[in-house]
Amino acid sequence: MHQDRNIAIAAYLGGSRDRPSALTGRRIVERMIAEGFPVRTILVHPDGPSEIATELGIESIVLPPFLGLPRAGILRALSTPAGVEGLGLVRRKLTELGVDAGLVFYGAWLPPALFEIPPLGFLNFHPASLPELRGYECDSFAILQGRSSIHGTVHRVVEEFDAGDILSKTSEIPLDRWTTPRELLDQVDARAPEAFAEAFHALRSLRSRPRSSLAGNGFIADSSRLLAHSAIDPARDDSETVWSKFRVFHGQSTGVRLRAPDPSGRNRFVEDLRFPQSAFSSDRGDWSPLRLSSPQAHPLEAILGDTAPDHPSFREGPPPSILERRDLLLRRPAA
Repeated sequence: MHQDRNIAIAAYLGGSRDRPSALTGRRIVERMIAEGFPVRTILVHPDGPSEIATELGIESIVLPPFLGLPRAGILRALSTPAGVEGLGLVRRKLTELGVDAGLVFYGAWLPPALFEIPPLGFLNFHPASLPELRGYECDSFAILQGRSSIHGTVHRVVEEFDAGDILSKTSEIPLDRWTTPRELLDQVDARAPEAFAEAFHALRSLRSRPRSSLAGNGFIADSSRLLAHSAIDPARDDSETVWSKFRVFHGQSTGVRLRAPDPSGRNRFVEDLRFPQSAFSSDRGDWSPLRLSSPQAHPLEAILGDTAPDHPSFREGPPPSILERRDLLLRRPAA
């Protein structure tokens, strides 16, 4: 890479759960160009936002489908001749384009054979504080852990998830009792363009790969840990814990449903939850007290629905409705 020119970038724009991330992805690319960093190519999955490249006049690289799989699936594909050939095509293209560095916004796991092609590596935007909150479900666990704020983080891509050296952070995003995962993620993502700009200016000053220093640190907010929080435990959970679980599992669609035991001890899906005497009413069913043993500042009432399986999974479907902040505010305790 010549020292007298800006860093040429490959932008890998993936997807973000059930939410469209294309608009923020476009803003990131536009911000990089405005900051003087030429974007040589946009990497997308077959169903990704390739229209961004077309509209901005940038060459796109459509990644082989297996690069959208979880890490284990990618590694299995790379053990086959077809996988090696597919990755080789992407490697050659990045080399031909003279890319100095890459950025990742909601992409899948990158194998070292790909992220090591640019001399300065790839930088990823993680929508939570590192190393405190690593993993996929960071927005959910920010709420479940009762955090008062989080920030987004731009870090170097290494083989271990969310473990590369940090180059920039966003400003702090506050959380309160009415924050939902989707709301939190939207606020963090909106700060991604600025965080990437700061990170690439830092990288330009360094002109070298930052070393990795976070491997093995922090809490990993993964899917298995989220499943373990999908049941209300009347003997251990207080009202604030239950309210946090309700916001997490009803404020987004993870495929797993919140459950609670009925008076007979049978687990049933939670259809709705509120503080008594709030302004909220529902015609979904009868409200009944949620009897918690732990001391609590406010009692809670719930509507329990169908019997829930003994073992939670991500195939249970969405909640009855995806709650937003204004919906939760209706359930506030009476003054």
